[in-house]
Amino acid sequence: MSMNLVRKLWNDDCGGVISAEYMMVFAVMALGAAQGLSALRDSSNQDLREVGALATATRKQYSPNFNNGASPSTTTTQSAPQCSGGRCP
Repeated sequence: MSMNLVRKLWNDDCGGVISAEYMMVFAVMALGAAQGLSALRDSSNQDLREVGALATATRKQYSPNFNNGASPSTTTTQSAPQCSGGRCP
């Protein structure tokens, strides 16, 4: 009986084509997902580099004015641009 079962299983090819097609579809999907994740990694890495560069540039430009321990000045004097002949610089 076991030899008869082995012979039936050996000659049975029902569903063999379908599983091969599924394997091809999943292989293509896996390759596409790998490429998509690689592109996502590169773009997010570039975005984070830009954020880091912006934070570094902002930190370098910032310089607090402590007025040697005195209270901060509340009055600022800024003059408006001088316009001559309707044109402002």
